[in-house]
Amino acid sequence: MNRIYKWWLHIPEQKRNEYKLIINICLLAISAIIIFLCMPSGASKRFNYEYYVNRPWTHQTIIAPNDIKIVLTDIDKQQLKDSLMRHYKPYYNITQEAYSEVLLYLNKQKTNLSDTAMQFLVSQIEEVYNTGILDEDTHNQYTQNKVSLLFVIDNSQNSVKRRNLTQIYTPQTAVQYITERCLEAGVNCEHLNIDKCINNNLALDKNKTDNANKHLFSMPTFGEEVIKKGDTIIKRGTVITNDHYRKLLSVQQYYNNYDVKQDNKRFTLLGLGRALIILTLLLNFALCLWVYRPKYFLSTRAITFFCVMIVGMVVFSWIILNHTTLGETIIPYIIVPIMVRVFFDARVAMFAHIVTIFIVSLLVDMPYSFIAIELVGGMVAIVSLRQMSRRSQLVQTAFLVFAAYAIIYISLSLISNGSLQDVRIHMLIKLFISSMLLFFAYVLIFIFEKVFGFLSDVTLVELSNINNKLLMDFSTHAPGSFQHILQVASLSATCAAEIKANPLLARTGALYHDIGKMSNPSLYTENQGGGNNPLNDIDCKKAAQIIISHVSEGVKIAKKAHLPIPIIRFIRTHHAKSKTKFFFNTYKNSHPNEEVDENLFKYPGPLPTTKEEVIVMIVDSVEAASRSLKTYNEQTISALVNNIINSQIDEGSMANAEITFKEIEIIKHTLNERLLNIYHTRISYPELKNTTTQNNNN
Repeated sequence: MNRIYKWWLHIPEQKRNEYKLIINICLLAISAIIIFLCMPSGASKRFNYEYYVNRPWTHQTIIAPNDIKIVLTDIDKQQLKDSLMRHYKPYYNITQEAYSEVLLYLNKQKTNLSDTAMQFLVSQIEEVYNTGILDEDTHNQYTQNKVSLLFVIDNSQNSVKRRNLTQIYTPQTAVQYITERCLEAGVNCEHLNIDKCINNNLALDKNKTDNANKHLFSMPTFGEEVIKKGDTIIKRGTVITNDHYRKLLSVQQYYNNYDVKQDNKRFTLLGLGRALIILTLLLNFALCLWVYRPKYFLSTRAITFFCVMIVGMVVFSWIILNHTTLGETIIPYIIVPIMVRVFFDARVAMFAHIVTIFIVSLLVDMPYSFIAIELVGGMVAIVSLRQMSRRSQLVQTAFLVFAAYAIIYISLSLISNGSLQDVRIHMLIKLFISSMLLFFAYVLIFIFEKVFGFLSDVTLVELSNINNKLLMDFSTHAPGSFQHILQVASLSATCAAEIKANPLLARTGALYHDIGKMSNPSLYTENQGGGNNPLNDIDCKKAAQIIISHVSEGVKIAKKAHLPIPIIRFIRTHHAKSKTKFFFNTYKNSHPNEEVDENLFKYPGPLPTTKEEVIVMIVDSVEAASRSLKTYNEQTISALVNNIINSQIDEGSMANAEITFKEIEIIKHTLNERLLNIYHTRISYPELKNTTTQNNNN
């Protein structure tokens, strides 16, 4: 790996960018292939429209692609069922076993009823059994299905009697009828508990019932109507009637059941259409990066991260939608913009979110509602999460996202049918769960930081805590250098804020830029307390190399402490490729005729590339040099700041940095004001005179 890295570093920058471009294009192509494989293959082209009865059709005009048989809606099915059941003729046989069991039960009971009373009771029971007793469940089912007549077969008389359903008893109503008739006649039969022996005596005669109802199955139904190929089913703006709804449902079923694989031409065109949509979305995302964020476009790490986030969410959606019944509502799509926002910026986060949502919409059943809900949720997340430096910010964002979800979901329900009847509590619960799953972003932030070497604001806050072990050791071993980095950190954060850079990153980088001085702190003037400088007794070339070595030592300490790569870059770049001027000038003056190798007095670099790295480089030199001023006023401080920054520009230290001259002027002005405030003139407090001496003199 080291050989490959060294080979990579020796490639010219232009050639290196060409290689990066090729690699990034390959990554996008691989992502497109994976996404394409997740697209539904069996279900040809789905009828992804939302429509409701008595609401306008807001989509394109629909024309029948082929002859389509009209299917039955739920209302049609119920109407057909009601119509059939009204003509349904069930035939029942009266079973004598049930009546015999009642008589047997009464004979076994010890009763004080007279013979006359017992005869009356038996006559009432016989009347009920001759009419017919039907079990409770069947009776209720017939009532619900509007079956009005039953045909009771009396084998003893070889006759069939028509009975209205209201005349037929159930065991409960039979007992109630018998009890009431007995009470009217003055016969008390409650102690007999006849409810224990009254049972249904009607048994369905299946053969006669089936023969009597054969004609019902041959009756014409709604499903025999056919939509002809080329017929206009509905036009845009037309209010959807029951007939329109039936036809739309039929077309939807036709598309969803149509196996496009049987039609090679359509299958090819369908695949081509999906591929074009996927490629167009990814290409637009790449173009947006190229135009607005070219450094991300040329960064293989960044492109890999974007591809992992987008493809990962699509694959995860495919798994949930095809192998579970949870649905897309529960999937936390807002994690994509949150993750991109944490490591990059709001504009890129919005681009990535839009691309992800539009691709996933090809997988879901109701794409329009899905896009509306998720886009608004993503906007709220990006706006509310301007800088995630505290855990509470993600909690706040999660609840704001849920509020946005709920508002859009309810609004869409109101738009669909003008009422809240379609609002489902379980949908709101799923949206709430999806919002709460955003807390998982903390785990992903940690993982992606380690995998891709990115740096989040949460990590920066932790690193900028001066009570952590590394900075505490620094303050103990090199107190003078530690005070220097505190000043540099404060000034760097202020300058970064003024030019709209990242103040937290600038401050954290400044806190660690001189960490290499821990190796031998006594060699640096700020830690010597005014004593003898050991470097004065060493050859200038060797002394310069010792001072320069604090950069490499700092990198070693930083790597041992597992500091992130962006922070280590501040250590490498805070002197760029400048010279140790004190030792270079001293050596030059003492060897005027000697041709000096300037590389012996130069820092190894590399040059700073970001605004934050440039700021730390400038502030480090200015703050250190400001301590040597004899007088502090506006003129001396301004001259110092201008000389140092202009010298760094002349040396080419900012040649690779993405910073403008206007921003450099703002940095100059900010440093002038802050240094003037730091080194402002303080008033002298008067000494208290000796009052005793003064009184004696008087």
